[in-house]
Amino acid sequence: MLLIACANVANLLLSRATSRSKEVAIRIALGAGKRRIICQLLTECAILGMLGGLVGTLVAYCAVAALVPLLPPSLPKFHSIRVDGWVLVFAFVLSLATSLVFGLAPVLSAAGSDSHKELAEGARAGESAGPRRARAFLAVGETVLAMVLLTVAGLLMRSFAQLTSVNPGFEPNHVVKAMVSLPQFQYSTPKQWAAFSEELMTRLQAQPGMQDSAVAGPLPIGLLHHRHLSDRRQSIAAGGNGRHR
Repeated sequence: MLLIACANVANLLLSRATSRSKEVAIRIALGAGKRRIICQLLTECAILGMLGGLVGTLVAYCAVAALVPLLPPSLPKFHSIRVDGWVLVFAFVLSLATSLVFGLAPVLSAAGSDSHKELAEGARAGESAGPRRARAFLAVGETVLAMVLLTVAGLLMRSFAQLTSVNPGFEPNHVVKAMVSLPQFQYSTPKQWAAFSEELMTRLQAQPGMQDSAVAGPLPIGLLHHRHLSDRRQSIAAGGNGRHR
């Protein structure tokens, strides 16, 4: 996606360079050096890239703040997901590098034009063959990258659909789960945990309509099938570690 966006911006900058060719020709005719013009155009590209990186960083920060609370706590390194200083440094370097690399072709196209020819032809001057080929190459590259991205996204959705339809080995419907947190000062040894689990299973099995019950830690398949609940009583009491049974 970054390459597609950069190619699109480079294509737009090429079009803008064509429209500014007369301006560059006038400045060269007035004595401005090509090196100074190249530096100015590269600075414009760098500012554009840095603004894009800033907006992207703000969007990433807001997205992380909104999505992290929705993640399950059992996800590995759950609390380390954040936008920190290293992310800002990476975004700064990447924005600067991509803006300079993809802005180089429009800058060279604008600074390398024939100033005498541009001034002589005036408004009749059109786009030369070089920029046209570059724009066509960028357009083809964008199309190819977009097709690859769509193909990968389709395969990912297909894989996700197949994973969610795999038989987990047990009936996930009509299941009620509960997590019991035992006080550590009262249940501090595995023997006490086992005694509590046995008494809990005995009482659950005595409930009317109960078909089966079990203790699991952690819960099989995580929270994937916890949404399938009904009035039929079948229970799984589960916990996350030794103290949760």
